[in-house]
Amino acid sequence: EEYYKALEIELVVLGNQHESIGITYNNLGSAWNLNGNFQKALEYYEKALLTNSELCDERRSIKLATYNNIGALYYDQKELEKAKDSYEKALNISLDINGDNHHTSGIIYNNLGNIFKDNFDVRGAIKYYEKAYGIFLKSFGEEHPNTKFVQQKLNDLL
Repeated sequence: EEYYKALEIELVVLGNQHESIGITYNNLGSAWNLNGNFQKALEYYEKALLTNSELCDERRSIKLATYNNIGALYYDQKELEKAKDSYEKALNISLDINGDNHHTSGIIYNNLGNIFKDNFDVRGAIKYYEKAYGIFLKSFGEEHPNTKFVQQKLNDLL
């Protein structure tokens, strides 16, 4: 309800192409997802992507987050090919904006590893988990929960 109130105000004050509108649509998508409404979540994620179709870095960051959220939504629905496609779109944006050693890219590599693991492609899963692990190790150190989590995934597969 609060996101809808914010959206109403933002549309009046900022217009429909401001980056804040995309953030609010993305947040609405996440709220609907948490409430278990896949279709409504996807509807708002799509609105976020349309609102942020210009390629300035701020809007691309919102698109990155939205594609990652869409990937998670499809992953939860066991639609692995659609999830993979969305995660790859998010990864391409992350690599372009942040480079290959940024923790955001590491998160998406981990997500892609999950797709490959669930598709019983152990080599593919290991490839993506190793990328994620290397990034997390460099960014956070070996004691960080993300680093340990991906290390455990690798240990389970090796």
